[in-house]
Amino acid sequence: MANKIDLHFEKIKPKNHAFLNDHEKLIYQMQVFRGFYFEARNNREHNIKIIHGSGKGKLKEAVHNFLNEQTCISQIRPGLLNEGGEGVTIAYFKL
Repeated sequence: MANKIDLHFEKIKPKNHAFLNDHEKLIYQMQVFRGFYFEARNNREHNIKIIHGSGKGKLKEAVHNFLNEQTCISQIRPGLLNEGGEGVTIAYFKL
């Protein structure tokens, strides 16, 4: 699966990252994710792999809440062990 995004903050951090608190980091991660999501949808991808990590689960919850609101998503599932396990979500677009 080539269409994936790693939302770990150290992978996507903005220039002013030293001044962001945890809530602001989550907001930034979700902005990056939404941009990725809409680009994938516009490119008519069949599925996307979201690497959110396992941590405290706040980013995973936010990603799942967003995906559950999207009418063009047919299914979301956790990654299999060889895909990253619980630190990954796979989402499928309706065809």
